Amino acid sequence: MDFRFLLPAVGVALGSVISNQTMGIAAIHPWGAGQCLTPDQTARAAYLQFPQSYRAISSAFGSPEWRDRSSDWHCLPNGGGYLRFDFDSQGRAVNISWSGF
Repeated sequence: MDFRFLLPAVGVALGSVISNQTMGIAAIHPWGAGQCLTPDQTARAAYLQFPQSYRAISSAFGSPEWRDRSSDWHCLPNGGGYLRFDFDSQGRAVNISWSGF
């Protein structure tokens, strides 16, 4: 099942594409161990309510594949892009979006 179509149906912002020109490649750092989210984790992400603590996000979704100062990117199953969690200055997850990165 392609979960990219499920996410917008439950209010997740879709199409937030991050490019090297807007973010700056030096700002994004590899972080994960090559583990993508499972289909169950991807479906669960669609029902999150925000804000969430960083601990809650990392417990539910594991280590991100990529990160920068304010966001974590978790790869979706079957190369479907990334779920991006955005964090506020207190380290709370405040937004989730899909990115083709």
